[in-house]
Amino acid sequence: GTRYDALRILGADEYSSAGAQLEKYLTSPDGELQMGAISGLSDMQNDRAAEAIVGAFSHYTDANRTLAIDALLRNDSRRKLLQAAMEDGKVPANALSSEQQAKLRPPAANRAE
Repeated sequence: GTRYDALRILGADEYSSAGAQLEKYLTSPDGELQMGAISGLSDMQNDRAAEAIVGAFSHYTDANRTLAIDALLRNDSRRKLLQAAMEDGKVPANALSSEQQAKLRPPAANRAE
């Protein structure tokens, strides 16, 4: 069967080659497969990969929600996508830890603390 590490390594490929394959596992009831798909997509430098992570958020286990949010906090464009997803109700605000919420704030807000 498919395993975490097999999915995880697909993240080294381009989204155009492996993205669709990883996306299939985002909604798997198996948390390990979700984790592999989230991790693989989070390594891909492609907006569609981040959008896929957001799109399947409601299917994730609690641990994988944390992993997905961390992936979406990696850069400015992903943080903007996460903020929009929260405003649209796709990602509940209470899914973010206080540390993750601090990372979501604009850099000036982070320095003021």
